[in-house]
Amino acid sequence: MLQRKLRQPVALICILLVILGLYYSNIRWSGRTQSSDPRLHTSFVKTHKGSFSYAELEEAVFRPLGYRIREARPVIPSLEFVSEPTCHQAFNEYVETSKNDTNGIPPARIPDKLLSSFDLNGYSFISYRYSNDKSAGGPIMWSDMKSWLAKSDRDLEYAGYSGFSASLNSAMSHFGVASKTGLIVGSLSPWAETMALKLGAKKVVTVEYSKISIDETMRERMEAVLAPTLAENWQKYAGQFDFAASFSSIEHSGLGRFGDPLDPIGDFREMTKVRCLLKPGGLFYFAVPYGLDGIVFNLHRIYGPVRLAFMFAGFEWVTTFVKESKLPVNLTAADFDLPHPNEIQKTIVLRKI
Repeated sequence: MLQRKLRQPVALICILLVILGLYYSNIRWSGRTQSSDPRLHTSFVKTHKGSFSYAELEEAVFRPLGYRIREARPVIPSLEFVSEPTCHQAFNEYVETSKNDTNGIPPARIPDKLLSSFDLNGYSFISYRYSNDKSAGGPIMWSDMKSWLAKSDRDLEYAGYSGFSASLNSAMSHFGVASKTGLIVGSLSPWAETMALKLGAKKVVTVEYSKISIDETMRERMEAVLAPTLAENWQKYAGQFDFAASFSSIEHSGLGRFGDPLDPIGDFREMTKVRCLLKPGGLFYFAVPYGLDGIVFNLHRIYGPVRLAFMFAGFEWVTTFVKESKLPVNLTAADFDLPHPNEIQKTIVLRKI
């Protein structure tokens, strides 16, 4: 009788220990509980359908796509991968998607089966405006680099994007690219490459969907590679770059406008690929259109705090540069509360972690 009475508390204690073990195991897996950081419930992001707390966005948007909030930072929450993709996965997925793509003409509408993936489960607006910019096959000629290198800073800054590209020049000047090797992601004319070279970069490699033919006299300091070719040979370039720069390019990835395969998270994959190509601690100078999270299909995406949170995963957000200032500035929530359409682009500086 006494043994039976003793067994009951022992059994209850064992059950309690199992429950506690599962509970703390879950904490270790998730890094925290929903209630451990009060800022998850007091920090809000404005979207096209209203304002939502970080906690709501984590459950509705971040976790379904394989991310979780690492830190409830102001303006843009800091995310981490639940299971971080390897470099092999990132490049191989792009190669396989490209092989399976049978689309000859860039699409005008998002297929119904991909709609919720493109609009982040409804938290990103979608509008439509069409463009077919698929390359006809002929190379882009960069045959007069001498005249590009002779341009003034102001001429380069207004060579594209209504002067907003001045923010890239300011960022690279501030952190320095002298004697460094850089990757330029997306470039139809060599204004960004010229900025880097004039600031003393040792070499720049441009990755593009279209073939680029470079001035013979500059081939020691400049190289161009097609995006599919780089993806197939990524190990040759892995960890080779001190810095990377992309101005108004990655927002197009996966929308099909330039003949690339449709991919709702094509821009997220691009960020992972850039991380793979950077050296540890390498800087990424990164600019896209800003505003409320949205897509103007098939032209481009617009980046608010929700989509930028995904883009920053695996990086440390260092600072931001704008057209009007050569010194870094702090972004606020008001910087994303912009009318649409707008042409505003800022250069965000990210560090590989």
